[in-house]
Amino acid sequence: GVDRAVDRVGAAVDVVVANDANLVTKTFTSPDGTVRVPSAGTGSDLVFYNPNHPDVRISLKGNGAVNWATTAADGTTTVTLTGHNVVFYFPTDTLLGNTPGPATLLVAGREVFTVDAAGNFTQVSESGNVTDICAQLPPD
Repeated sequence: GVDRAVDRVGAAVDVVVANDANLVTKTFTSPDGTVRVPSAGTGSDLVFYNPNHPDVRISLKGNGAVNWATTAADGTTTVTLTGHNVVFYFPTDTLLGNTPGPATLLVAGREVFTVDAAGNFTQVSESGNVTDICAQLPPD
């Protein structure tokens, strides 16, 4: 697997990514310069843990998702996630209600966010079952 670390307030979340996500991606460009990229796959198996408390782990099986990323000519991208997705919001990101990140969320449903030219995410909408992964792990 691959280890990825995500900083959050007061702790860190490590993620172990296992297996191939079996991802299929296609790109479409319209005459006005808008680029649409749908992708679909079964997803990777993930294990989350706080490295300061490695015995408490949350394991998730890849469960399938379809994602659309639409980039306008001005460089702004809107991402729509459907199915089962884990979304990492960083401190520079903005959540619903104009709340700052960070957050690590498992969304079984639909998540929409925009990405600006600097790579900052702004959460636009969320529906379905949402689990705050950080809240499920022990704090430091």
